[in-house]
Amino acid sequence: MLLRSITQHVKDQNWFAVTLDFVIVVVGILIAFQITSWNEDRARDVQEAQTLQALKVDLEVTRPELLRQLKLIDEDQEARRALAD
Repeated sequence: MLLRSITQHVKDQNWFAVTLDFVIVVVGILIAFQITSWNEDRARDVQEAQTLQALKVDLEVTRPELLRQLKLIDEDQEARRALAD
């Protein structure tokens, strides 16, 4: 359809119409690229939010164990100091 229209305009030497057809095609392609970019950005944002949520959950699960280990280290250091004295 579009190719037929462009061919007819070239045959008629209607350069304004050829230029207009060309501009319409280029603008359409640019809009398609922009939409694709927006979709990729949105998908990346969703993935980032999921990753951050998973990291938060992981840290919440790990924190009590880390605090327990720090307490054991402190107790061990106190016992070593007592033993050294």
